[in-house]
Amino acid sequence: MTGKREPALVKRYRERLDAQGVPEGLKVTVRLSGGMPSERIEHEFELTGDGKATVNRLDALSDASPQATSSQLSPEETQQVLGQIAAGLPGVVRREDAHFLPDTVVGIVTVEVDGKAQTFYFDAEEGRALEGPGEAEAQPGMRAAVQTINLISDRLLADSGGQEP
Repeated sequence: MTGKREPALVKRYRERLDAQGVPEGLKVTVRLSGGMPSERIEHEFELTGDGKATVNRLDALSDASPQATSSQLSPEETQQVLGQIAAGLPGVVRREDAHFLPDTVVGIVTVEVDGKAQTFYFDAEEGRALEGPGEAEAQPGMRAAVQTINLISDRLLADSGGQEP
């Protein structure tokens, strides 16, 4: 969305977050996918406004099998993640503007409000947003959200024993 007007769905997402209480009707899915074949990662984190978190992860650098779990996050932690995603949205791009080098770990964030969804892309390796075709702009983008999601995912998978899907 860099350099472009904010989509109506993203505006509704922000409004719902700013409202008091549980941000019902919200769901975000963040996927990190890619890397060199020997270092490939597939990580999906889904979070609803009421705090239900689901994690699926496969990491080629780990000896672990694919892992999956779900859990209920606290309202504070839910607000933290949803807020960090909202803060990172200005640094993401739509599919038609996303261009990545081969073997890049690509971040994909899908924002859903009341069943309507929109998907955006970002460079997850560098934590950079993309300015336009082939141009990277060094800025925090989704970096804070990805770091928090990784920490929460690690904790949830450790607590559950990282059950295989």
